[in-house]
This record gives sequence, C-alpha cells and structure tokens, in this order.
Amino acid sequence: KNANARSSCKRSALHMSSKAPPSQPPPPPPSARAGKSKSVASVKSVMGGDDGESSDEENEAQKSERERQAEAAKQRQTTRAAEEKSRRLSQLKYQPMDISKHDELLCEGYLTKLKGNPLQNRNRFFRLTEKHLIYYEENGGKRIASVEKSSILSTESSGKHKITLKFDTEIGRDKGKSSMVLEAPNSRVKEKWLNALTLNLQMRGPPDEEVIVEGYLIKVQPLCTTNMNRYFRLTTRRFSYYRDECGDVYGSVLLDNIDLISATEDKREFKVSANVPMTKTGFFDVVCRAPTQTVRDKWIAMMQRVFPQHKLATSLQMCCYMDA
Repeated sequence: KNANARSSCKRSALHMSSKAPPSQPPPPPPSARAGKSKSVASVKSVMGGDDGESSDEENEAQKSERERQAEAAKQRQTTRAAEEKSRRLSQLKYQPMDISKHDELLCEGYLTKLKGNPLQNRNRFFRLTEKHLIYYEENGGKRIASVEKSSILSTESSGKHKITLKFDTEIGRDKGKSSMVLEAPNSRVKEKWLNALTLNLQMRGPPDEEVIVEGYLIKVQPLCTTNMNRYFRLTTRRFSYYRDECGDVYGSVLLDNIDLISATEDKREFKVSANVPMTKTGFFDVVCRAPTQTVRDKWIAMMQRVFPQHKLATSLQMCCYMDA
C-alpha cells in the first residue's frame, strides 16, 4: 500500500508540472533600460522624428534656395544688360560722338535754322566743340550734318537774335549752301553762341572747368508742388541748374560733394544725391526728368566721364549713348 501511494503522488506531481506556465526571464536592470531609450531617441532624431528641429532645417534650406535663386536672377539680369549694350554697339551705323578731352565741348542747345520761307524754319539741336559744329534733328536725335570748326570763315551778328555763319564748304542737306542763318531764343543765348564760335576765352570761365553736357531738364518737385523746366549744366567741377539758359543760377554743388547718381521708376529720370544742400530750399537731392530716355542716357553717359563708378547706381553703369 505504501508503495502504491508513493507512485500515485509522483504521477500527480508530474501532471501538475506539465500544466505550469513557462518561467519569465528576469527584468533588465535600470541602466540597460536607459541605454535602450537613448538609442531609440537617436534613431528617431535621424529618421526625422523631432518635428520642430526638422521644420527649422527645412526653413533654412528653403531660405538658402531662395537666396540662391535671387542671386542667379541678378546675375542673369546683369548678363542681359551687358548683351544688350553689346548689341546696341554692334548695330551702330554712325561714328560715336567725339567727347574726348581733345575735342572739348564749348556749348550746346537749340537754335532755329532759318530759311527763305518761314514755313521751312526748323528748331535744331546744335553742338559746338573745339573741332566741330554738329546739328541734329533734336537733342539725342539723328545727326543731320557736321562740319569742322576750322571751316567757319566768318561769324556775324545779323539781327536782334540772329547769327550768320559762312563756311568754305557745303553744309547740311541743301546742296550748294555754304552759309547758315541761326536764331537764338534771346539775346543772352545769342551772346553765348557768339562767344563760343569766336572762342572768346574771357567768357568761358575757369580754364580747368570744361563743360561736359548741358540742356533743359524738368526738375521734379516734391509732392504738392509744380515741376519746373530748368537749364542744367555739368562741368568737370560742378553740377548746376539755372532759371533758364544763361539765366540766374538756382543751385550748384561741387562734384566731390555728390554721393550717388541713381535711377527712378521713370526711365527718363535720374536722381542726384549730395552730402550738402544743393537747391534754393535746402534739399540734398534733385530728381531730373529728360524729355526722352535717349536724352537721359546721354546725360548718364556724360556723367560716366567725371564720376567714379561707385558713385553711379548699378542700373546706370550699363547705360549707353551713342551719337547717331
């Protein structure tokens, strides 16, 4: 009986052990759990799991891309401007205006070319240098004729505002004509041209001050005031404007005191900014508007002769004007 009882107990114990759940492994130590958390966080960071940091990186990348595109666009614009200047030069049919110091400008402006029939009188733009007398259809327009100044045989005052020129050669579109009668708008302008044609050195101003360009421009006024037509002159020493041609000086500034020549939204305008007052009312800048963009380009091209490059805005450094 005792043996049977022991066998029965062994069988019961084996049966219970077969139904017991498998044993669980012991939990990892705290240090192992912390290391695992760090590794998971690092994986998330690499995979872009940190949304805030990823967003900042994307913004920086987009900003860099925008800056790169803006720089590329600016470079393309500069290239196109250079190509346009080259194209205009390649299409030039006439010789460039001689504006070297060896052919100094004496004066320029509008005079009326008189003919026998008053209906045929024409207002023309004349340019007189030490070597040439040239006249055009208009300021910045097509050249009509040119003659060497040495070809002028005589200069006479032939009326209140009239000047008669006689040449030793034909001049102009009228074949066989070797003389020309010009009429100035007033007696002061007539005197100016007579002095220049006879090279009256006493009337030309300081010997170290050469005229670079001159003519009428609209002085653009501040808001609520009226724009005025004024006569401007640029020399090798100063930039000035007058009430009218040969009139009272209204404003003047030495070139050394001019900081910048810039453009405006209007293609006919340019702005002169100085570090000292340059107008009667004490303004430090003047906005000038030419009658056409071609005349504006002429002024800028002349300014390139006397101003260093850094004083001209980038948009004006490519400005090109050629006498046609």
